[in-house]
Amino acid sequence: MHPSLLPRYRGAAPIYHTLLNNDKETGVSIIELHKEHFDAGRVLLQVPYTISPDITYKSLATNLADLGARTMLNALHSYHSLQPILQHESQATKAPKVSAEMGQIDWASWDYPTLYTRWRALGDTVGVHTTLVHNKHTLRLKLLDLLSPKSAAAAASASASADGVGSVANGENVPAGRVVFDSQSNLLWIKCAGGWSACRQLQIESRKLPVDARSFANGYMKQQQQ
Repeated sequence: MHPSLLPRYRGAAPIYHTLLNNDKETGVSIIELHKEHFDAGRVLLQVPYTISPDITYKSLATNLADLGARTMLNALHSYHSLQPILQHESQATKAPKVSAEMGQIDWASWDYPTLYTRWRALGDTVGVHTTLVHNKHTLRLKLLDLLSPKSAAAAASASASADGVGSVANGENVPAGRVVFDSQSNLLWIKCAGGWSACRQLQIESRKLPVDARSFANGYMKQQQQ
């Protein structure tokens, strides 16, 4: 069983690449073993799966595992009536392993949809991360919980807090990576290319437990301002 609609995403990380490419549909494939190549055998059965716009890696992997198990049972029950189909090599794409470097945020070039797509794909595992200079030390921060771009836009519009993103969102020449805490929505807003991203929870490299946006603002941001 392979968690993609082969021949798309042959390789070790099909679910990651499905989300990285912001696909709207994936699925599972029951295939025969190929004598020479992985994931290249004839397809016995495929079942498509519609991807919800905000699903993340672990949830999608769990759902595809459940679908794959049911599909495998169906394939076994109807094995003698299945008609194997050759994969079209011209349509084959690869899904190599992902790395932590793929989650290093480039605030100056990534817009929020790009960041959110990376977070959906990598946030549950290798993470999406950035750095903070704190007390002359550089710490790595992992963003654990982001609002969708649609929800972030609604939150920004609803917030009238004087210290919130509304006070800077329309300002000119705001540098990429600028962080603002909005006390009304309890969100950290971080400037990215062409807009603002919204974070609810993050993990600080030197701490075992995650912190929410308010705790981060009360601790690290206030210390930075002193």
